Amino acid sequence: MKATRPETAPGAVPLIEEGCHLLRNLPYSVLAAYFVGTLPFILGLLFFWSDMSRSALAPRHCSAGALGLGLLFIWMKCWQTVFCRQIASRLMRQAAPTWTLSRLARIMARQSALQASGFVLLPLAVLFTVPAAWAYAFYQNVTVLDDGSPEGLATLVRRAWRQTVLWPRQNHLMLLVLGAFGLFVFLNGTLFLALAPSLLKRFVGIDTLFTLSGVWGLFNTTFLAVSVALAHACLDPLLKTLYTLRCFYGRSLRTGEDLRARLAGLRRTAAGVVLLALLIAGTNVQQVDAADGRAWEAAGRERAAGIQSEELDAAIRGVLAQPRYTWRLPRGQAVVVEETQHGWFASFFDWLKEAVRSIMQPIARWLERLWEYLWERAPEIRPPEAKRSMWPDLAKGLLVLAGVALVALVAAAIHHHYRPKTKRTDRQPATPVTTVLDLSDDRIRADALPIDEWLQLAQQLAAEGRFRLAMRACFFSTMGVLANRHLIMLADHKSNREYEREVMRRASDRPALGAAFKWSVDRLDRAWYGMRTINRDDFTRFAVQQQEIAARAQG
Repeated sequence: MKATRPETAPGAVPLIEEGCHLLRNLPYSVLAAYFVGTLPFILGLLFFWSDMSRSALAPRHCSAGALGLGLLFIWMKCWQTVFCRQIASRLMRQAAPTWTLSRLARIMARQSALQASGFVLLPLAVLFTVPAAWAYAFYQNVTVLDDGSPEGLATLVRRAWRQTVLWPRQNHLMLLVLGAFGLFVFLNGTLFLALAPSLLKRFVGIDTLFTLSGVWGLFNTTFLAVSVALAHACLDPLLKTLYTLRCFYGRSLRTGEDLRARLAGLRRTAAGVVLLALLIAGTNVQQVDAADGRAWEAAGRERAAGIQSEELDAAIRGVLAQPRYTWRLPRGQAVVVEETQHGWFASFFDWLKEAVRSIMQPIARWLERLWEYLWERAPEIRPPEAKRSMWPDLAKGLLVLAGVALVALVAAAIHHHYRPKTKRTDRQPATPVTTVLDLSDDRIRADALPIDEWLQLAQQLAAEGRFRLAMRACFFSTMGVLANRHLIMLADHKSNREYEREVMRRASDRPALGAAFKWSVDRLDRAWYGMRTINRDDFTRFAVQQQEIAARAQG
């Protein structure tokens, strides 16, 4: 499938997944830019909170403390802007900007002028509820889009507002998901802070203010402030990364930055491949001689005469007849292995006879032993001489009747179970799958048909000699299996390479699955977008590889 740029909003969940992946792969120097600015402000805020809550001299140094906290806030916003610009540079595959004193001064001036109003407008927006997501996104965009350029304050506000009103549904869903996640982070942090002093006292014997105050320490305002600050420090880098991605994709609708970034990556990859190919070619030219040519000719003759087509077809039929490949097929389409001795009907009754015999023989032996015990060891209850032969005959008759009744019940259950399906099969005979889809259309998705119908369509196209389309139908069946196992998420804007990276990421604990899917993507792209001619052997190898991928994904 072709890689196209999304003109609509990317989904909130895929955006969060991409942001987590991007944040996980950031170098430590970029993360240090965030925490160098954020941690001093968090520590200063907690100290100011505690001092203003408990100190008797709080009115004397309240003004100085507030001024210092304001300077730390400007410091934090400046470094967060640097952090966002580093991420944007990695997305655009460009070098990070040089941070001169004039650029940093412009960032500090603009951030202090705009972010200060957030202390008033954000609580009001949360109070009215509806504009809360827009207001929060606006102030995040101000941090993301400020690159320290000489543009005016009004230009930055217009750019931030343009990105704020773009894709509101994605913004609300993203904040809803991260809000629920942040609640769990807050609860985990609170639980850790509450249990840590108790564990310290139990294992080390050190008493703290928390252990002395008991459960009431959990309701202390400083304790709650520390829990909120801890949750903010864990969640805010992800929020900054997500809003950087939103602004990058939103600006790309007009500037095409995403396409330029992809082309830059392709140019670097192509240059590396060409250089490697030249090095390999220059090494191999000196080593090729006549003996190598004769060896290649002999290997070609051996490959041509090694495997006959009849043996290959028989091997493929034997593999496809295995239950792990045929259990999902309809009953009329299942491959049945021929029995060499007798059919399934006789085999079933042989099995039923052995099962009844294995059940009845222990019961008969038990009744016989019981009868011997009653006859030999309890003479006082011995029946009259004329009635000795009645009990064995009665026991045998009961056993025969029980066996007949069991067989009749099993036969009736089988008849009742298979009769409706037989009627439906007679009324609607199985028909081969017809090509109702135009597989040459790149807009077709893997969920257009069920998995078994893709496989039937691939077999039909291969029988007609249309191996290129058959490979694509077989690949769509594999994508359906991966989507059912939640290893990929089908979307119109994704390319095969994006699905490959998604499988690599989600199946990181199964490297063999990712390698097999990468091989399949390479072969399909060469066949679909290239000029290579596909024969039956190529399709057979590709189909066997898809079966292995499906087995690994389900395992």
